Amino acid sequence: MISHRSVLAAALFFCCCGSAALAQRPAAPVRYTLAASHSFRTEVRLPGTVQSSLSSTVAGEVDGLIEEFTVRQGDAIKKGQLLVRLRTKQLELEKKANEADLQETLARQSLAEKEFARAQELFDAEIIARDQLDAKKYDLDAWKGRDQRLRAGIERIEDEIARAAIYAPFDGVVLEEHTQVGEWLGQGDPVVELMSTTGLEVRVDVPERYIRRFRSGSKVGIAFEALGGGRVQGTVRAVIPQADVEARTFPVLVAFANPGGAAPGMMAEAVFSGGDQSGQTIVPKDAVVLQGGRQSVFVITSEGTVRSVAVKQGAGVGQWVVVEGSVGPGDRVVTRGNERLNTGQPVTGEPLEYPLP
Repeated sequence: MISHRSVLAAALFFCCCGSAALAQRPAAPVRYTLAASHSFRTEVRLPGTVQSSLSSTVAGEVDGLIEEFTVRQGDAIKKGQLLVRLRTKQLELEKKANEADLQETLARQSLAEKEFARAQELFDAEIIARDQLDAKKYDLDAWKGRDQRLRAGIERIEDEIARAAIYAPFDGVVLEEHTQVGEWLGQGDPVVELMSTTGLEVRVDVPERYIRRFRSGSKVGIAFEALGGGRVQGTVRAVIPQADVEARTFPVLVAFANPGGAAPGMMAEAVFSGGDQSGQTIVPKDAVVLQGGRQSVFVITSEGTVRSVAVKQGAGVGQWVVVEGSVGPGDRVVTRGNERLNTGQPVTGEPLEYPLP
């Protein structure tokens, strides 16, 4: 029976023989690069919701019967586009009547001016008394007063006719209709609910530990997963100084130029620098060897041999990659000829430079 001591001795023999064999093999030519340290600025991503910065319930300014209603729910409209027109026939007739009265008044006013001028001459010639002159002056002033009242009345009617047509105050989309043709619209009654699609912003609830990083006018990245993860630059419009007492977050409103397709209610992310920096070890991507699902790099030792070091690969930085493991800045990692190396194998190395990120 073979004893355990015999098995152990045999194993040690073969191990020593294997190491000796590796040491006796000719040195393999390789290229190496020094592992480096790289500082990263942490990135913070906070969820947010797209909302419109401008919405309005458009209302009527005057009473009237709706004669024309030009939009429907969901319609995209432009600033100045007609929404509602009220019936103005009665106002137009009233205006015509006032204009006719004004013409008569102007004619009588002209006659009164001539009579007053004639009376002034007679009074100066001491032909008529003062009370007769005053009577002519009174008639002239009365017609002038009527002239002013009629002009003011006509101006009021024209204003009411103008306000009987209701126009969109800004570009937007009709969210809801509040009236229809044939209905009576009272002063202040709602016509449509209108929301702007050009002045969009993202509301982000920012934890209190980050709130000092946000100031009105500061720049923040905005990303939209529904739009392929594209990112645009946003500008902080307002920081609401009232925290949610349970979540300890502050509402922050970030305005942005619509990249196309963003709509109110869509999810977004505010992306900004966390400000904290941390130095991490990076090696060229060519240094990482994958063997049986295990990631490793070969490090050249001071004896001129290589040792395999298990690593965990992290984020890529240009031609470099972050690694976690027993590798540190300044270690010589093999970047060429590392496909067939074994631990303990002698190598002759030449440096190979990679541009640092």
